[in-house]
Amino acid sequence: MDFDAPRTLQHGVFAVWQLLAAGWSPARICHATRNLREVHEGVYVTGDAPLTGTRCASKP
Repeated sequence: MDFDAPRTLQHGVFAVWQLLAAGWSPARICHATRNLREVHEGVYVTGDAPLTGTRCASKP
């Protein structure tokens, strides 16, 4: 799984555990998420659009 897979399949919402399971290091995750919005602890959303029903339903 690359970084685009969770964003695409889950409408831009993904969790840190998914990246860890894909073999990402904590340092790489920290770097990749530094400019993203954290909506829950360890759960990020790309972009700055409000969470819609579709996005909310896709949260892990």
